[in-house]
Amino acid sequence: MAYLIIRIRGEADQHPDVRKTLELLRLRRIYIATVYPDSLPGIQDMLKRAQTAITWGEVEPKVLEELIRKRGRLLGEVPITDEWVKEKLKLERHS
Repeated sequence: MAYLIIRIRGEADQHPDVRKTLELLRLRRIYIATVYPDSLPGIQDMLKRAQTAITWGEVEPKVLEELIRKRGRLLGEVPITDEWVKEKLKLERHS
């Protein structure tokens, strides 16, 4: 399973450890979401450390697919396409 992590707070009065954790999680702006596997070493500690600035939960594959399809972006704000997923991730779309 995977965690969908969303940053819900800005930087005012944040502890330096929380700021560093948000940077490591690639949550550089408010209302940005990232996805990490729950088996990633240390992810639980990172979530606890940044819990004042984030929310998270397990995400179902169908919801994740919908989120990536509508809002997913690559570097340079390039939308993620079915062709990119097929080529880079070797995954097929399931309807």
